[in-house]
Amino acid sequence: MDNNINIFPNPINTTATIQINEQMKVKNAEMKIIDIMGRTVKTISSIQSNEFTFDRDKLSDGIYFYQLSQGNEIIAKGKMLIE
Repeated sequence: MDNNINIFPNPINTTATIQINEQMKVKNAEMKIIDIMGRTVKTISSIQSNEFTFDRDKLSDGIYFYQLSQGNEIIAKGKMLIE
């Protein structure tokens, strides 16, 4: 688990709250959701806040990886479970 980000609930059923460490200045960040095959299956762009809601949409149950980046820098990464 990356200490820069908190996802709850995890496992995710329909939606989850994503909180980014308050000390990080979030502006125009992007979160990629990546399946176990390495394919980007969802991208959340233009994140302007340290807290936002993630909606699983049509993602299948399983393990996913996330990568939060701002500009060219990856500021957080980890995994989440959708069930």
